Amino acid sequence: MGVLKIPKSILKTLKDYDDEIEVSSINSVKGGCINEAYRYVTNKGDFFVKINKNNNAYDMFMAESKGLEEINNAVKGFAPEPIGYDYLNESKKGGAFLIITYIPLTTNNSRETQIKLAKSLAKMHQHVPLNLKYGFCIPTMCGNTRQDNFYESDWVEFLKKRRFIPILHHCISTSSNPKVFKEKGDFLVQHLDLLFKNYYPQLSLVHGDLWSGNWGVNSKTGQPVIYDPAVTYGDHEYELGIMRMFGGFGPFFYEEYFKHFPKKKGFEMRMNLYELYHHLNHMHLFGKGYEASSMALLNLLNKHIEKVINESNYIY
Repeated sequence: MGVLKIPKSILKTLKDYDDEIEVSSINSVKGGCINEAYRYVTNKGDFFVKINKNNNAYDMFMAESKGLEEINNAVKGFAPEPIGYDYLNESKKGGAFLIITYIPLTTNNSRETQIKLAKSLAKMHQHVPLNLKYGFCIPTMCGNTRQDNFYESDWVEFLKKRRFIPILHHCISTSSNPKVFKEKGDFLVQHLDLLFKNYYPQLSLVHGDLWSGNWGVNSKTGQPVIYDPAVTYGDHEYELGIMRMFGGFGPFFYEEYFKHFPKKKGFEMRMNLYELYHHLNHMHLFGKGYEASSMALLNLLNKHIEKVINESNYIY
């Protein structure tokens, strides 16, 4: 067998983790559409190595690493363990890498698995930050979208400043009718607090991008595992927006989850809001194919807000 070509920075990070590590093979594996991904087989276990050669890769992998660490602090073993990240080159140009533990994954949507997933997610959502504020210590990435997580004491203010104003700004330039899109977006942001009337968001650690492609089942233990997070501390319901957008979470999951977090008044409209954010993000990332769904949700939410403003006896 020939000599393995291991980038010096990756080998150094592995040796810093365990000086006795010896890599026996490297195999290319699926790692999504953003990164190169490899399985490093070693005498100290297997590792999953992501490489991205874009200049913003270091910040992206730092955010992912800290997100995985936060998830494991909340629910041990619920996510891969981060081992290390760094620039690929000493010049700090040409990209970066992330090393995490390798977990052999399989798919399993059985009743038992759905219940396990719901219990672990609910436990994670009960984890709160020491500062008791909404946000996270660093920006995170939802796909290729950089998300500012500067802390706020108020959830609605966080949603306005850190999520909806930035993503609407991106989408206006993409829209086929930017003037109307801006008007509707501005109206939503201006009256966002009305969607939280008599509702007090529970501060929770959320994954932030938990669609069906970002979780699986550890084939050795049978335990659900989540990965590729866009972590923040926010309303626990915020997690459910993208889960509903793409589906893949069955009735057994929701039945168990709502035992821990029962639905509160206004739940459906808040779900529409949280789902809207991800439609807007996909519009920003992938173009006008998501404009119709984004506009439909904007119209639905704004119609609801108008009724709250104009009809004193409106019940929702």
